[in-house]
Amino acid sequence: MMDAPQVPTLFERLGGIFGIAHIIDVLGDRLYDNDTLNRNPAVMRLHNEKGRPGFKFTLIAWMIEQTGGPKVYPGADMRTAHANMTVSDFEFDVVLMEAAGVLTYCGVPQQEHKDLMAVLESVRDDVRAGSKGA
Repeated sequence: MMDAPQVPTLFERLGGIFGIAHIIDVLGDRLYDNDTLNRNPAVMRLHNEKGRPGFKFTLIAWMIEQTGGPKVYPGADMRTAHANMTVSDFEFDVVLMEAAGVLTYCGVPQQEHKDLMAVLESVRDDVRAGSKGA
C-alpha cells in the first residue's frame, strides 16, 4: 500500500520563512505607514512604543505559525493582542486591502494569495472582539 503524497503547507508554498519574511517586510511597512490606520490613536501608540522591527517580527512569527510552519510566535492571541485598540471593520478591511496588494506585488500565486487572505479573514472576529468599543 502506498502512502498518500503529502500536501505542502501554505507555509511551504509561500517559500517558508524567507518567503513570509519578504511578504511581511513589504506589508509591515505598508501597514506601519498607512494614514488611515494611523488615525486610530491605539495603532499610532503601538507604532510609537514598539517600533517597526518588533512589529514586523511579530507579524512574521504569527504568519509562520498560521500557515503551518513551526511554532515561533511569542505574542498573545489576537483577541488579547488587540484589546482596547478599537479596530473597526473598515480598518480591518484596510489591512486586508494592503495585504492583497502586497501579495500581488510580491508575485504570490493565485491559490496561495486566496489561502493567505482566508487566514487573515479568519481572525477578524477575534481582532474585533478584542477591540473594545469598536
